[in-house]
Amino acid sequence: MGGQPWSTYVVTVSTQDSQTTIEYEYTTDRRFGLRRIPQQIVARWYRDEALRAQGYVITGRDDQYGVGT
Repeated sequence: MGGQPWSTYVVTVSTQDSQTTIEYEYTTDRRFGLRRIPQQIVARWYRDEALRAQGYVITGRDDQYGVGT
């Protein structure tokens, strides 16, 4: 975005017993306006449902958002 990376991330893909596990972790120092909060809430409601419709099984999620100073 604008020539600057949006985030730093690590993706780990592993396979065991014909099951593939994908772990995705990211951090960002970018700031977002307050109008992004409702978008995040709605995305959280529908994200897992959309992934399940594609055949994925979600076994856990840990979302954290902070307020900068």
